[in-house]
Amino acid sequence: MKMIFHRDTQRHDFLNATPVAMRKMIVSPDLKEVPDWGKAQATAAVPQAAATRKGEAGAHHLLLLKDPHAIVNSEVADPFADVVTASVFAKKDDIGYALEYCGDKDPVKVSVAIRGMSEGKRISINGLPVKAHPDPIVTVPGCGLVRAAISLNDLPIAAGTYSFVVKLEDGVQSYNLTQDFKIE
Repeated sequence: MKMIFHRDTQRHDFLNATPVAMRKMIVSPDLKEVPDWGKAQATAAVPQAAATRKGEAGAHHLLLLKDPHAIVNSEVADPFADVVTASVFAKKDDIGYALEYCGDKDPVKVSVAIRGMSEGKRISINGLPVKAHPDPIVTVPGCGLVRAAISLNDLPIAAGTYSFVVKLEDGVQSYNLTQDFKIE
């Protein structure tokens, strides 16, 4: 049985708009140094970010979450440090996902699928591809955070074990990430 579902685009579009809105808020994008009048304030107000690890090219670290916003992309900490993937969801839950993309392409194309067995029938539910703008990770230079969510309640599946598959295409290469989960 093949099904096509639509993702929660309102939430996803908001996530895509955030990096663009942030770029538009920058008044002086060519500024290379803090002006003298701002040095005392800048030093006290913003902690210095230090790279915690070097990201390898490609898509990595697929995490399933009940709330994809539980991952905090801060200037001082690796957003993937100490985050544990969820493996059990209720039918009424949203299933959120987050992954790391290291590369220079923006936007990237992301599609998700859920595969498994439901009530003795093979299930393959494929989402439509969408454009995603990776949110830059300050502590992992050259990498970005991609995240979104879909509602399990809207899908024709029952309790069981499934695979959540994310395909990310950056125009040069395609990456497939998979994480198993259960619906109780």
